[in-house]
Amino acid sequence: MIITKRNLANLTDKLIIFLILILLLVFILSIDCSSPKWKTYINEKYEFSFQYPSKWVVEDNSNNIANSQLVLWIEFNKPKIGDITGIKLKIWDDEVYEFLNGPDNYKPFTINNINAFKNELYGSTFIIMPLKNGMTLKFIYFCENYDKKAQEMKEKVISSLQYVNQ
Repeated sequence: MIITKRNLANLTDKLIIFLILILLLVFILSIDCSSPKWKTYINEKYEFSFQYPSKWVVEDNSNNIANSQLVLWIEFNKPKIGDITGIKLKIWDDEVYEFLNGPDNYKPFTINNINAFKNELYGSTFIIMPLKNGMTLKFIYFCENYDKKAQEMKEKVISSLQYVNQ
């Protein structure tokens, strides 16, 4: 084969296109297209569980409780600073109905055969749920109202809330 300027230009063009395709393939393969990995929080003492994204940071604030009726306070937060998406779990040594007499507008709802109460406010969801021994769980899921992905994640977390060992 005789190498001419025209043949060399064609080979160079083909080599550039080949390299671009290789780089594009490497980029596509490096993207993690899988859905987020999830962990399950299980509280054996109060017999409930739910799923949450595995990259969230869990912080147990139960030792810093000032209110004598509050017995558990755990936060699950996205690791990104400034992001308000997260979960707060608070368990009170009190009956469920004490919370429902306040100014918040809780409505009865059922989730996984659990009779609970729910309030939606600015994209966040507040759930009041009875636990064993007269304890009350206040499950708060904070997220921005306009963030569709955060809303979908919230629905997945809330739909996984259930009793265990029953």
